[in-house]
Amino acid sequence: EIWGLCFACALLRSEVVKRTGPLDPDFFAEWDDVDFATRARWLGYKFQLVPAAKVLHHRSPTSQRDSRAKFSRLRRNRVLTFVKCLPRRTAMRLVIYRVQHDVGMIFQFLRRGEFGAVARAWWEVLRLTPRMLARRREWKRQARLSDRQMRIAIKKATGNA
Repeated sequence: EIWGLCFACALLRSEVVKRTGPLDPDFFAEWDDVDFATRARWLGYKFQLVPAAKVLHHRSPTSQRDSRAKFSRLRRNRVLTFVKCLPRRTAMRLVIYRVQHDVGMIFQFLRRGEFGAVARAWWEVLRLTPRMLARRREWKRQARLSDRQMRIAIKKATGNA
């Protein structure tokens, strides 16, 4: 058993896709599979790794895009996934950690020319959080796991929660 999936190499039952719902249109290319997998876990689905399976993935179309934009999307979508998909207490701890981390890294971001991408990511987080919370309320009505059960599943999969 593994936590989730990578859309570059996943097979899913159509029932999982129908019950979990579509990909979030606000997530582009980064963390959309984590968002989907976490919502599916709330519904009680589990994922299995098949070590013998072979996948040939030549390239990612998004890897050809601006690396600063990808850097920003990764940061933004990670935090939005926390807000939208994780148990509240876990989400709050992780968002606070990300804020502290990024504040502590300000001088490095400035030195590496990444400050604008980080600022853009946090602006987008602030702008999209109300929408993520509304989507959370929608799909959470179907959840089969409680917050406690989900924290246990996260801890089992990652070693912390």
